[in-house]
Order: sequence, then structure tokens, then C-alpha cells
Amino acid sequence: MSKKIFFVATAITVIALYSIASVHAQEYGASTQSPSLGNGQTQNDIGAQVSDGSVFSINPVHPNALDKTILIYEAKPGETIRDEIVVANNSIKTNHYRLYPTAREYSPERGNFFLAFDDTQELIGKWTSLAETQIDVKPSTSKKIPITIKIPKDTPLDNYWGGIALEMTRPSSTNATLTIATRYIMDIRIKVTDDPKPVPKFVPTKIPPPAPTPYFIGSMVLFTICMGYVVYSNRKDKKKQKK
Repeated sequence: MSKKIFFVATAITVIALYSIASVHAQEYGASTQSPSLGNGQTQNDIGAQVSDGSVFSINPVHPNALDKTILIYEAKPGETIRDEIVVANNSIKTNHYRLYPTAREYSPERGNFFLAFDDTQELIGKWTSLAETQIDVKPSTSKKIPITIKIPKDTPLDNYWGGIALEMTRPSSTNATLTIATRYIMDIRIKVTDDPKPVPKFVPTKIPPPAPTPYFIGSMVLFTICMGYVVYSNRKDKKKQKK
């Protein structure tokens, strides 16, 4: 009987070791992704960080498959586009933000640049309106903002580029009379055409459950052998007792 107990105890130990090895193998084999912000977004998409450690971002609520960090559309002249964006505050305190649409311009001196809040907006900067332009977002939370883009009927067929600016201001740490503004801009790209095509949406990949590993299969084989041995030994002991 002592041999039987020793055999069963050894088998259970081996099975436990196999199970631990299986768990570690699955952990090391799993894909390593950044923490998700929802809707397929990750912390790799974070837009701006202020010197005091405040981190904020702006992303599409319904990202597209071409570039999930920007808004991409195809539309006819006179068409209205409705969508949503999400502002995330990944800092440890509540922050106040200003949002505004902005056009992308070009000049030989500056190259491509986005207009500031006080500049006169044109094209996408003028076509776009936001449901809210001043928001407070609590720490480690996000807020969705509906947007509307109205393309004028007389808009020439072409590709247009603009954006939505997310801006955070704070007092200067060295000069009390100065205010420092940090902004992050999410691009908007619109192809105005008489034959618009739907832009494919981003679909997060669903990871299937892991298949049984060799460790798991080996554990089940050992367990079956142990149970068979126990049953066989019990029957053998009963036959000896009858004799």
C-alpha cells in the first residue's frame, strides 16, 4: 500500500509540474500588446505629454482600417458627415481641454502647418463643428464628442486635409505672466468625389483560445495511467484477500 501511495503522490507532483510549465509556456507565447483604450486603440496612440506628466490624446471612436489614429472619408459635394471622437485623459488629475477644427495650410517658409485657434479657418477647418469645445475630463477616463462635417455643394472635387486640435493650457513655471499651450492634432482627410467609396472600418482581431499544449496532453496521459494503476492494484488486493 505504501508503494501505491508513493506512486500516486509522485504522479500528482509530476502532473502539477506539467501544469505549471504549461501556464508559463502560454504566458511567454502570448502576444504582448499595449494597454487598450478601447475601440482598438492602445497607449501607443497617445498624442501629447505635458511637462507636469499630464498625458492626453484624441482618437476616432470608430477607427478606420487604413489608419486608426485619424479620420478618413470619401464624400460628395453637399454631403454631411457625422462621427464621434474620444478624448482620453491618462493623467492623475482632472484636466480642462479646448477643442477646435483647424485647416492645414502650406507656405514656403513654414511648409505644411495647421492653423491656430485665433486664425481664420478655411475648408475642413470651416466645414467641421464640434458638439463641445470646452471639456473637463477626469483622471484615467475619456469623453466622446460628436462631430459634424458639412461639405459645401460647390466644393471642387479634390483631396482635403485638416484636423481637430486638442489643446491644454497651463501657467508657466518660470514666468507667472505667461500661459503655455500644448496641443495635439488628429488629422482629417476627405476625398471629395462624385463616386465616394466606403472607407473600411477597423475590426479588432479576436484571439482564439489556446489549443491544448503538449504539457496538458502529457498531464492527461499521466493521470489516466495513474488511475489505471490504482484500479488495477485495488482489484489485485481484493483477489489476494479472497484467497
